[in-house]
Amino acid sequence: MAVTSLTANGSAIQINDIMEADSMLAERIESWFDEATRKGMQHGMLQGQRQGEAAALTRVLRRRFGELSATDQARIAQAELAELECWLDRALDASTLAAVFAADDQPAA
Repeated sequence: MAVTSLTANGSAIQINDIMEADSMLAERIESWFDEATRKGMQHGMLQGQRQGEAAALTRVLRRRFGELSATDQARIAQAELAELECWLDRALDASTLAAVFAADDQPAA
């Protein structure tokens, strides 16, 4: 006995037996798992990049300007990757710590 089923995108498929349905379900679950794994890896790599930029920025700022205030440390810890990259570039040439965090030329959020 054949059963007609709808897929997630609305197209109809015909399932001829329980083994075919089991196989299709296993393929679907594997596909979901692969997608979740890929997204998790991307998120982890982005977090790693952000943490690395934050560590590099903190190191450069301490070396150039001395210990950072709790406010500056929190600002770095909460910053997005693009902000950290911008601040790290500025830290190489800035004459003051305030110039590193200046509002001009901030990347768009």
